[in-house]
Amino acid sequence: VFEEKAYLVGVEHKRGKDDLFVIEESLEELAQLADTAGLRVVGSTYQ
Repeated sequence: VFEEKAYLVGVEHKRGKDDLFVIEESLEELAQLADTAGLRVVGSTYQ
């Protein structure tokens, strides 16, 4: 059985104190979307 996997990568772009999302929240949302799509998230990183 073939299982699709995903490794999530995010790039944080600092624009100021008024940013709406922090990178951790964005990656968490992306992980939830990947799960909904049937992918198994095997890791994540950001810069």
